[in-house]
Amino acid sequence: MKFDSYINEPFKDSDLFIAHCEEDNNQPLHSCVRLSPHSHILIGPEGDFTRKEIEEALQCKFLPVSLGRTRLRSETAGVVAATLLLQ
Repeated sequence: MKFDSYINEPFKDSDLFIAHCEEDNNQPLHSCVRLSPHSHILIGPEGDFTRKEIEEALQCKFLPVSLGRTRLRSETAGVVAATLLLQ
């Protein structure tokens, strides 16, 4: 699914997160309050999301989060994100 199509899906009763490496005010994912039983987290490609993609996701109510202080490979980031969401 293309990025633009996915972020514009009608996510009902879901927590939406975007993990990116920009130096924004990203909250650690493990500290985010999860209000719903469903969470969606965007993990970027190698090299991260573009600034435009990040802005578009934020406009679609995705919250910026951090997976930690180290930069992870895409395949590792997905496993780390799933683990943090289960805590």
